[in-house]
Amino acid sequence: MTTGQRIDLIITLFVRLFIAGVFGFAAFMKLKSNDATQAFAESIRSFKILSPIDHEHLVVVSSFAVPWAEAICAALILIGLWTRAAAFVMLGAVGVFIAAIASVIARDMNVSCGCFGEFNFPCDNPIGTCHLWRNGVLAAGCLFLLIRGGGRLSFDRLLAPSKGDPDLDPEPASTLRAKPAPTARPASVDPDRPIALSSPPTGEMSADQPPKPRWD
Repeated sequence: MTTGQRIDLIITLFVRLFIAGVFGFAAFMKLKSNDATQAFAESIRSFKILSPIDHEHLVVVSSFAVPWAEAICAALILIGLWTRAAAFVMLGAVGVFIAAIASVIARDMNVSCGCFGEFNFPCDNPIGTCHLWRNGVLAAGCLFLLIRGGGRLSFDRLLAPSKGDPDLDPEPASTLRAKPAPTARPASVDPDRPIALSSPPTGEMSADQPPKPRWD
């Protein structure tokens, strides 16, 4: 393994552990109790994006679907299984969070973020620019995993060894020596076997054939 491959392995593994840890913690803080789930639903209502009369069912579904999606994707990213698919789902969720936060800031609303329950490090409530930067970092991590995949230390790499990834080769293809082409061996000639004389080409005369007479 070259130095560049080691650096790539360390960076990819660090991003995977970071993203899995953040979303796993966020899911735990929302699902640890019924009160935590209800507090997250109230946080969704406080954004005033969904109507409490017409879209209350979406609020209830989101209060359960979002944390469970975070938990499942965090587990998949942690072990490196279906890493790109899980990162794509989380990237879409973070994109929705960023749009909702930008909407709150644009309307100058005093809203608390319930993404991590009562834990809001490094950003304090109410929602502000810091929350945009926090979600931007998470979006960048998800995008990195979407492009790069799970890396060498992942189940994705173990389950797909036939793709010809250079990281899987014990030695780079450029360092492999080309095998010389086998040389043709001359056919053995039996000295006791008579050699057949080939007939002369059409239109040519052999040395044993007399010349034809000319009539001019």
